[in-house]
Amino acid sequence: MKATLTFDLDSPEDAAHHLRCTKALDLALCLNEFNNEISSIIKHKDLTEEQSEVYSKIKNLLHEVLEEYGINLDELNR
Repeated sequence: MKATLTFDLDSPEDAAHHLRCTKALDLALCLNEFNNEISSIIKHKDLTEEQSEVYSKIKNLLHEVLEEYGINLDELNR
């Protein structure tokens, strides 16, 4: 199975769509790294209970937003 996307790079709207497509992997990797860093901080850093709670809330918020947009980082980072 093949898919071909065609963009008119002279069109500002199409150029923006092209940029989103070409940067999609970078965005997925960035989000995955952010998620992993939060997990590492929670797991390996000597945090106070309050700090741990804040990092956990940030991680949960990230997961909620990703789910809301139908983004599965495990699927995208295979």
